[in-house]
Amino acid sequence: MSGREPTVPEIAHELKIPVEKLQLYTKSSSRVLSLEMPLNAKPNGDDKRTIMDTIQSDSPSPEDHLEHASLRKDIFAVIDELNVQEREVLIHRFGLDDHIPKTIDEVSTKMNISRDRVRTIEARALNRLRHPLRNYRLKDYVGGNDQTDADAFDFNDDIFRSVYSGSNGPSSPEFWSR
Repeated sequence: MSGREPTVPEIAHELKIPVEKLQLYTKSSSRVLSLEMPLNAKPNGDDKRTIMDTIQSDSPSPEDHLEHASLRKDIFAVIDELNVQEREVLIHRFGLDDHIPKTIDEVSTKMNISRDRVRTIEARALNRLRHPLRNYRLKDYVGGNDQTDADAFDFNDDIFRSVYSGSNGPSSPEFWSR
């Protein structure tokens, strides 16, 4: 095929847009950079960082989302081994159902039991979750491989708090629905 490259005015006329607008589009599209582009101009340098490595973001990464979803799944798998009352108390106290942790008063009113009974059920449920036959699924989330028996695996409270804190995951209700 023989021919010449069309001029900017010809392209603008064909697209039915002003020449200035086409020039703006052309100019802005020519500055596209790949996020995988190396930062170091020297090809043989030891610095293997890319532009992506220098971009900071406060939003969770896809890996964070996956880990958070996995943690949530594992927490519910462990909680499902408890009796109904223990499960309900923990779900309400730590806000695992609606992402809003409830006070002992709120839980006692909702479940129609005394505040002392809520405390007792919560303590019993957390102790049951600390048992090695149940907590092995949750150890990896808190570096449990290095813990000793003396630590008594007091990490369940922190795990539950990390799930409802929103620090590692989105705050949308859809994410938290079971």
